[in-house]
Amino acid sequence: MAALPTTRRMGRPPLRIEKVTMRLPDGMAERIDAIAGHNKRAAFVRALLLREVARLEALPEAARAAEMRALWAKTPSPPSTR
Repeated sequence: MAALPTTRRMGRPPLRIEKVTMRLPDGMAERIDAIAGHNKRAAFVRALLLREVARLEALPEAARAAEMRALWAKTPSPPSTR
């Protein structure tokens, strides 16, 4: 008996997410865990990023640029791994 052609894929549907690895300052993961709870770190960071990106996108370009300059000025660069 021949298999019937199908247009549906089997298995789990794609999640439509992109995996990103980031470096956090010492102690930050523990601080996030203390606020968000056990095994909720990724959801917490994802929610903050979604909210902050939406807020920045809503700003006029000049205000957004000024805010980004201020952010980069006070954000320490992590040590190079190269």
